[in-house]
Amino acid sequence: MAVPGEAVLTLTGAADADSVAAVPEGPLLWTFLAAIFLSQVFLGPGVAVSDVLLGATAAGAALQAWRLKQPPEWPRWATALAFFWAWAVFGGLLHSLRTPFGFSHTEFAKSLAKLTFYGLSSVLMASRLKRVRPERLRETLLTLLAIHGALAILIYLAMLLWPELPYGRFLPGSSTGSYYFELRWFGDRSPESLVRQVFLRARGLSREPSHLGFVQAMGLGFVLLGGRALPRFGARLALVLASILLTFSLTAYGLLGAVLLLASPRLFEGATWRRRSVLWLALALGGTLLLPPVSRTLHRAVVVRGALLLQGKGDSSARLRLLESWTMAFRMARDSPMLGTGLGNFEQGLFAVMKDLPERELLGPETQGWNVLAHVLAVTGGVGLVLFLLFLAQLVPGRAPSAALFLLGCIVQGSFLAAPFWVYWVVALRAGNGAASAGQEESRLDGA
Repeated sequence: MAVPGEAVLTLTGAADADSVAAVPEGPLLWTFLAAIFLSQVFLGPGVAVSDVLLGATAAGAALQAWRLKQPPEWPRWATALAFFWAWAVFGGLLHSLRTPFGFSHTEFAKSLAKLTFYGLSSVLMASRLKRVRPERLRETLLTLLAIHGALAILIYLAMLLWPELPYGRFLPGSSTGSYYFELRWFGDRSPESLVRQVFLRARGLSREPSHLGFVQAMGLGFVLLGGRALPRFGARLALVLASILLTFSLTAYGLLGAVLLLASPRLFEGATWRRRSVLWLALALGGTLLLPPVSRTLHRAVVVRGALLLQGKGDSSARLRLLESWTMAFRMARDSPMLGTGLGNFEQGLFAVMKDLPERELLGPETQGWNVLAHVLAVTGGVGLVLFLLFLAQLVPGRAPSAALFLLGCIVQGSFLAAPFWVYWVVALRAGNGAASAGQEESRLDGA
């Protein structure tokens, strides 16, 4: 059947527009997702490599939208985020007049700038990535997770074989962040606790092993939960799982277990697994865990530590991360239940109430990165937490498993003023809705 000339021109024009738009999507996608792994590598005070990558991708997305004369969409979740942002601004203005805590205008301005930057970048990239197939997004994420896992394993092996090298010069944070100090984690503060019962753990480009496990397990979760078909994993799955196991982190193991539980229906239902593939994966991971340095650390850092926890013995890290973060938040919110301490003023609020907290000698400014929801309650109060939960609720329709994983990640670790939170938010929006998108596309084609 002959096609009218106008129709040919229309189809050709649409194809040209798509080809123009598709050119930068590959680099934008890779750069955007790479920001997940570089949030703890800093170029200067408060500026991480991931921030530069997000800024570059947001600028690229805005440029393409301008060239195509297609303004970015303003999604419903952005409106909910705008309400939370406005409440944070309102709280900061009131705190600048009077507050029961010390209030730093500089820290407030820095945190507000970060929240604004991350929010706008997420809106731009969420709009741009609607042109990217969910399957392609998940494939790219899986490949980056495997690369990051391989790097973490290589760094772990290097530190195991050549521990005397100055790793602190090129790895983020302190070199002691790579080790599990068993005696100190159970209350011993003697000098001997720094040299006895010390075990190496993988942390890659993170400041601590649990953060490595967090970004790897969350990414694997979105790969498994998004779309209708699982990707061909190959060696990539083994690298991701090995990097998580070598963290010897109870929180990372717990998050990985939750990921596998949420994904279990899909893993058993339509997976492209073969018995031989499962056997090789089990042998590779099992062989790794049986290596003497690995098995010894696994026994002390996971088995023994877990058994002591079940007996009610103190473990400062796990207890503070999962329970005392809420204790701190509620104590700070008690003095200012509506507004909290003010955005960016977690440290000031913690200092003001520290005398009332148990084991205050173990608390530091880094505790604000242990629990997103507790952090939000502490700095924006009860109203801010409600608005933030309404923002998170926008993820649920059509993406219940991914939304559950994202919420769990907020409880386990992370900060809403860091890149992984916002990149994984956009990933959950897109990859987490892959099955629904595929179904809609099939329905559209059938109707045509």
